[in-house]
Amino acid sequence: MNKILVVDDNHDIVEITTIILDLEGYEVDGIFNGTDVPDKIDSFQPELILLDVMLGDRDGREICHEIKSNPQTSHTGIIMISASHDLGKMDEKYCKPDGMISKPFDIQFLIETVNNYFKK
Repeated sequence: MNKILVVDDNHDIVEITTIILDLEGYEVDGIFNGTDVPDKIDSFQPELILLDVMLGDRDGREICHEIKSNPQTSHTGIIMISASHDLGKMDEKYCKPDGMISKPFDIQFLIETVNNYFKK
């Protein structure tokens, strides 16, 4: 079963996303801040992370860069999630995510984006 970690400071988004992806057959865990990401990656070992850009305690783009720069985690997929409409400018400056989703997002688009990632 594919593992997905949802990281967002909005508890409702984490809860809803976790329920939706669980119903799709994924093993999903969620956290609400960026500080806990390294420990959660070590313990949960997700194949994909849905990562909010603007977390309360850290910048998701920096977290993405750290994950993609680390040889032990560089294989982990990252889909950035943001309420900003300027998602296209973030990938080259901070990291190269495997996908991007704008908030508010359509549930079907979320499912399709995640399913397409695992079809690669």
